[in-house]
Amino acid sequence: MTEQEFFHSKHYNKFTKLSGKIKNECEDFIVKEIYDNEICEDKAKINYNGIAIVDKFLKFLAENENLTLLEINKYEVNYEIIFDKCKYVFNANENEEDNRNDHLNETIIKYLNNLEYKEYFFNCNDKELRTLMHTLLKLHPMIYTFSDGCYFKIKTCLIQNYSFILKKINKDTSDVKNLLERHLSNTIDPVYKDNESEGLFTNELLNKLDILEDTRSNISCRVSFAGNKDKKAITYQRMNVKCNFISLFMLHLNNIEIFDIRRSNKGIDLGELYGNKFVIKVKLDDALSKENVDALIENHLNENAIMENGKLYFKSVKFINYFGMQRFGRSKNNHVIGELFHNGKVNEGVSLILMTFINSRKESELMHKLLEERDYNSLLKLTPHSFFLERKILYLLMKNQKIVLNKLPRETIMLYLHSYQSYVFNNEVNIFLESLKDDVPTKKEFDIFVKKDEEFIQNENANLDEVYLKLHKLNNKLAKGDFRRIISTAYEVFIKYSNDEVIFEFTLEKGIYATMFLREFINSKE
Repeated sequence: MTEQEFFHSKHYNKFTKLSGKIKNECEDFIVKEIYDNEICEDKAKINYNGIAIVDKFLKFLAENENLTLLEINKYEVNYEIIFDKCKYVFNANENEEDNRNDHLNETIIKYLNNLEYKEYFFNCNDKELRTLMHTLLKLHPMIYTFSDGCYFKIKTCLIQNYSFILKKINKDTSDVKNLLERHLSNTIDPVYKDNESEGLFTNELLNKLDILEDTRSNISCRVSFAGNKDKKAITYQRMNVKCNFISLFMLHLNNIEIFDIRRSNKGIDLGELYGNKFVIKVKLDDALSKENVDALIENHLNENAIMENGKLYFKSVKFINYFGMQRFGRSKNNHVIGELFHNGKVNEGVSLILMTFINSRKESELMHKLLEERDYNSLLKLTPHSFFLERKILYLLMKNQKIVLNKLPRETIMLYLHSYQSYVFNNEVNIFLESLKDDVPTKKEFDIFVKKDEEFIQNENANLDEVYLKLHKLNNKLAKGDFRRIISTAYEVFIKYSNDEVIFEFTLEKGIYATMFLREFINSKE
C-alpha cells in the first residue's frame, strides 16, 4: 500500500525533496527516548558510586540509633541532613565515570555475595522530608525504603520495582516485553547452582530469603514502558519491572542490553515520556555532485537555517502531523482489524490477524487447511514462539474460548483500535487542509479546537499552527476521543548533506512520527 492510501499527500514546507531510503540498516535509525528530563542512552549498568554513597549513610545510621530527622538543606551537590543529636553531609554527586569499567560486573557480584540482611530506622514527622529522603536513597538498588506513620524504615531487599534503560537492536518493543517477562518471572532458579563452584553467586546468598522478600516461587513480572519504538532500528527507552535484582543485572539476551538500573516506586504508564531524540541516515537513490550539495545548503540558508560545525541547523521545523505508516503494522492492515473490532465484528478481526500471519509463512497452504479444519493444536505447533499474539489467539481457540477479545492483552486491543483512529484522523487532516483553499468550497464536517490552559476549546477561526482535531471516539473505553495537532514541530534540527547520504538529528515530542518530519525533505521508502 502506498502513502497516498493512508492520506500522506500534503506538505507544510516547499523544501527541495530528494529520493532516498531510510532504515537501510538498523544502525541508520537511532531513537533515544526522553524520559523524566533525561535522554536514554548508553550508560553504566548500575551506579556503583551511588551504592557506596548510600552505604556510608547506612553505616552512620547503624552507629547512631533513635535519631529524629529535623531538616534537610541542599548545598550544590551535597545535602546537610540534620537530626536531633547530630548531622550528616550526604554527597549526592553520582560521578559515574568510575562506573564505566570492565570490572563492574565482578564488583557487583562480590558485593552481592557479601550482602547481609539489615534494617535501619529513624523518626520523621515531616512528610516532605520523608519524600526527599526516599529520593536520595534511590541511588541504592539493593535496599527498600518505606514510611510507617512517623517512622522512616530501610531494609536490605533484592526483589522490588526496578527502572532501567533498555537498548534493543532490530526488535519489536512488545516482543522484547514478552521476552523479559518470560526470562525474569523465574527469578531465582536461573542463577541457582547445586554445585557452588559452578555459579557466580554463593548458595548462601541465594538461600537468604529474608533479603529476597519472597520464596523461590515464580514472581509475576509485568514489564511497563511509555511507548513502542521502531523495530528496524537501534532504540533506547526506560522500562520498569518488579523482579529479583540478580536476574535483571545478569540478564543476557541477543541484541538487548540493559543500563542504569534504579529502584523505582511505580510502574511506567503509556505516554509517560516527553519525546524522542532521533539520528537518522538516509541513503540517496542518486548521488549528488558537489554543486548540487552546495545549492541545497544555500537554499536552506535562505530558509532560516545557519551553519554550525559543518551542519545545517534549524531551531525548529514545522510539518503536517500525520500518523506514520508504522501505525498500520507490517502488513498495513491494522486499521482494518481495528475497524472490525470497533463495529463489533470480533471474530472477523481475530480471523484477519491469523490470516495475515498465515499468509506470511512458507507453510501457508498447510496452515490454511488446518485453520479450515479448526486444528488449532497443529497450528500452534507451526507458530514460532516469537509470534506471541498469534499463539495466544490459537491457544484460546483451542480451549474453545468464545470471548477471545476479552482475553487478549489490553495493549494489543489498543494497538488495533488506535490504528483505525489514526486512519480516520489522517483523512480528516487532508479534508481540513483542502477546506483552507480559497477556490475549494469544501465544508468542514468536524469541529476544530485550540488548547488553552490545558483545556481544549472550540475555535473555528484558529491559526493553522494552533489547530487540534478530536480523534474519532470508538465503541471501546480503550480508544477515547483525544485531541491531536494538525501541525507539529521538530526541534534542534541538524542536517548534514554528502554526495550519497543525508544525516538528520532532531527531537520530537511524544506521539509524533519521525518519518512524517522526513517527508518534508525526502521522498523516502523503507
